[in-house]
Amino acid sequence: MRALKIYLGLIDQAFPADMPEQKERLAKSKQILANLVERGHNISELLRPSELDELGLVESLAALASSHQELTGARYHFQRPSASVTLPSEHRLVLYRVAQEALTNIAKHAHASQVMISLEQQGRAVVLSVRDNGVGCDAQELLRRPRRRKDDTFRLGLLGLRERVELLGGQLTIKTSPGKGTTVTANLTPS
Repeated sequence: MRALKIYLGLIDQAFPADMPEQKERLAKSKQILANLVERGHNISELLRPSELDELGLVESLAALASSHQELTGARYHFQRPSASVTLPSEHRLVLYRVAQEALTNIAKHAHASQVMISLEQQGRAVVLSVRDNGVGCDAQELLRRPRRRKDDTFRLGLLGLRERVELLGGQLTIKTSPGKGTTVTANLTPS
């Protein structure tokens, strides 16, 4: 796209001033291209947040917890791993998305006053846990009738994320019951 942008700029410079209609079309083409570039950037941010590469998984989870604490007013505690966690890029992204989806669900539905997020290394496995003291729900009902948001075109709901975790050879569990809060745990072992 960058080459196309340069090429359109060169064409614009070469156009004579006495061709206003063509210059206007060219200006519109340049604007369309600029919008496409912006959309592409937004989509790539949705697919892989830049902070994950810039800050790493631990700091990205801490930032996510902090922003949700400000959003909800609940008390969030992030238990960092005692040692550095080394994971392939795809595993880090899936764990980040699990935390993101769990925290979004807590903000929307849980009415929780406390949220505990932990990331720890257990042997070769890395375990992420997000637990709240909110209203919980009927786990069997959740599994029977999975609901996806209409705008969730990337299939990032917890059940979609369960599939992604399992594709990496891991396990995602959801423990919840009415009035008892919810715990979402993702367990991944890099190969």
